[in-house]
Amino acid sequence: MSEFCTRHRRFYALYFKDDSEKTEVAVGDSISEVLANVQAQTGRPFLDFQFREISRSEFESISPLTEG
Repeated sequence: MSEFCTRHRRFYALYFKDDSEKTEVAVGDSISEVLANVQAQTGRPFLDFQFREISRSEFESISPLTEG
């Protein structure tokens, strides 16, 4: 069962709504957790952000954003 969950895990990239280039400000596998962390860091409200689902390989290439 855990193998199924790992293979089918979803990843998300969070960005500011007003950013036309949709530059990721955070990535993760839990929208609510990533959003809470970014809100705490930026002080910006929930409505300032949007997210999109990304592939595992895209997540792995972007994931250094979440470190630090």
